[in-house]
Amino acid sequence: MYDGSAWVTPDVRYYTGTGWTTKVPQVQMWDGNGWQGSSPTARAFPVFAGSNSREYAGPRYVSLPVPQEARVMDFVVSVCANRSTIPQLVHPALRTLPQTYTYTEDGVYFSAAAFPYLGTDDGPVIWDLGERAKQGVVINMVYRYGDVTNRSVTPVSAGWTFRNVSEIPLMPAKKHTSIFAAVVFAKDFSSFRWPEGVTPREARKATFGKVGISIVTADTSRVGASPGNLLLNTKTPLAGLYLITIPGRDEARPT
Repeated sequence: MYDGSAWVTPDVRYYTGTGWTTKVPQVQMWDGNGWQGSSPTARAFPVFAGSNSREYAGPRYVSLPVPQEARVMDFVVSVCANRSTIPQLVHPALRTLPQTYTYTEDGVYFSAAAFPYLGTDDGPVIWDLGERAKQGVVINMVYRYGDVTNRSVTPVSAGWTFRNVSEIPLMPAKKHTSIFAAVVFAKDFSSFRWPEGVTPREARKATFGKVGISIVTADTSRVGASPGNLLLNTKTPLAGLYLITIPGRDEARPT
């Protein structure tokens, strides 16, 4: 551009919303709660951000919103326990396949799925409980600062089954953040206590006095030996315990 005496390169100015600047503005993205300059940086131990749950009886398709605390690129962990038929993930089915465990002789089924949250356009998590569904429980949990580039299609690291117990021994946790999801199939289940070293999270208990499925969850960032036992207020004829690993940043990997 000629300024009247010489040719010069003009300054490029950008409007920030409040004024003009010559600095290139940082690109912002809406993460569901606010504008951010980048997605969350993965940490060694992803942290719990929020959860919700619901019990169902009768409908084939069950829908549960992603917890409102979720932000873009958080990990969503959805677990579903159902009687009579295997829970099938309907949405978001294109990004993940559920990992399923079955108690065949009792007609109790457990499925788990983990996937990155891509924003409100994702919609709710939807499970298909089948035409013969009797009763089911769904829990959604959100974890922040996980390594979404290192996620597994099999989020359940271990699964154990127990019969006629009032105490459930926890398996040793693995690296990063570990979720314990206990499925209790009993009539009079009303209270429980996790051992020291794990933090209680979402719990959804079946209607007291009716034989039904309950799910209780907790998490820990400790690794090594078993943290102890989950204590139940009643002896349950059937229970399952599942360890779900939320991958974090590996210290040996570059960020």
